[in-house]
Amino acid sequence: MSSHTRRTNPVISNKSKLIPVNTIRINREYEVNPKTFEIAKYLEIGGAVEPILVVKGSKGYTVRDGHHRYTAHRLVGLRDILVVFK
Repeated sequence: MSSHTRRTNPVISNKSKLIPVNTIRINREYEVNPKTFEIAKYLEIGGAVEPILVVKGSKGYTVRDGHHRYTAHRLVGLRDILVVFK
């Protein structure tokens, strides 16, 4: 198992929150590579990954860190993603 995934669900703290994936955008498209597919496969079996880092803007949220995790959530079709706000 890689360092970017965990065997247990991450704890939702007062700094993190579940938000709809469709409210988040990225500045540019990232190549879907083996790392992204590995994360997606892990999510499909019920695994949880670390929250992504987002900033709130006038048009929703923008990913600052966690582009592969964000893309994996979209590939799997998950509605919500755990985020930490910057």
